[in-house]
Amino acid sequence: MVTVRLADVERDALAILDGAKDFIARMDFTEGLPEDDAGLIEAVKALIAAGMEIAVTEHEGRIVGGIGMLPVPSAWNPKIAVDSERFWWTAPGAPPTTALALLRWAMGRGPKLKAFVKLTSSPDGVTDVYRRLGLRKIEETWIGIV
Repeated sequence: MVTVRLADVERDALAILDGAKDFIARMDFTEGLPEDDAGLIEAVKALIAAGMEIAVTEHEGRIVGGIGMLPVPSAWNPKIAVDSERFWWTAPGAPPTTALALLRWAMGRGPKLKAFVKLTSSPDGVTDVYRRLGLRKIEETWIGIV
């Protein structure tokens, strides 16, 4: 069984850092990302200072996943906040329920309008999970350092 809780950034910092590094290692785009642990820590601290909350999942005393959600004003209606997923990951070997537990936590918090990302390197099943959560695809993002 996995449990979800708000991260204690001081206590959970190493696990969050390890999760971020594992996530980045599986991405097919790394341009502009921090090059070292200090840069990753600085990036996460900046997001927390901006209001991001991080939840982690635990299984048998070990953190096996995490998600960061940041409420931001909607680009099209600044009176409405969008709860924007900034990252989420599950550790290799994590129980199959880990991802769903994180997503359920995210769906039950904060603003009702949610925005999640599916990277080109995300598992194929992510699209189906997002649809089952009531989300729909409305855009594609193109990124690069130019």
